[in-house]
Amino acid sequence: MIHIVDAGQFWQELAAGAAAIAVVVGYIALLWRLVDRLTSCDDAEELWTKGNWAYFLQRIALAGAQGLAMVSSVAPSSGHPWQDLGWLALEGLWVLVLLLAVRWLVDLVVLRDVDNLQALLAGNLAVGAVEAGFYLGVGAILGGTLSGDAPSAGVGFASTAVFTVLGLGTLVGVYFLHELLTPYDVREAIRRGSFAAGLEVGGALIAISIVVRMAVSGDFTGWGPDLLTFLLAVVVAIVALYGFRWLIDRVVLTGRTTRSIQAGEEAVASATLAGLFVIAALPVAAVVGAFVTSVVTVG
Repeated sequence: MIHIVDAGQFWQELAAGAAAIAVVVGYIALLWRLVDRLTSCDDAEELWTKGNWAYFLQRIALAGAQGLAMVSSVAPSSGHPWQDLGWLALEGLWVLVLLLAVRWLVDLVVLRDVDNLQALLAGNLAVGAVEAGFYLGVGAILGGTLSGDAPSAGVGFASTAVFTVLGLGTLVGVYFLHELLTPYDVREAIRRGSFAAGLEVGGALIAISIVVRMAVSGDFTGWGPDLLTFLLAVVVAIVALYGFRWLIDRVVLTGRTTRSIQAGEEAVASATLAGLFVIAALPVAAVVGAFVTSVVTVG
């Protein structure tokens, strides 16, 4: 069935949509330029002259994180597209500031024993892969925190801030948990540039962020229910994903173990493990989404 819409409304929404795309692209470009300014190296030399893939992974993941975080807010939701555009611009600024801050967090906490920038400039693909996984994970989580409605602007701001901190804390926590559950020295492998180790860690960060994004998405229903849902979702995600990791070791990567893959620096096997880890996160996220819906319905 064909529905005829008001021509004026159609063109207004089309213009607002084009403007929203321009805002997102503009923020991605602004972030790119700011990181260029804030980094001591010459971007053009590293990317275009040297063809530095490790540095490229970091930069493209940062740009992707800005887009991932803003994409849930691009479509008009209030019936007032130009008002929605103003909120999109504010959210884009929030995301940009956070991503610049997260660069510091990665250096300070996640790879605290590694000079990240120097490692990237030296072509350390492991560091590039870990940073890429972390930034894309942050972008996914931020997109979740910016979705949904709240009873007031104040509650909405508070909810976004709280669940952003919880989401970032979860990513950092999963990084350290991955170190504990992995039968080799992850940090040392990353320091020496093992791309296989970097791929595995990056895959784990992206996988957990897919589930966490689902846990923090949607309307605010109350601090108690939302915090409980978040906690349970994180527990379910960790148990399910690392249980699946154990299964992959025994069913898919036959004749190999996580330790042997890393000892031989088998990047393809590690990429398979990381990719399946991310794929497994999709049904886990769906289950978490159904759980969130059921809690809201019961509440």
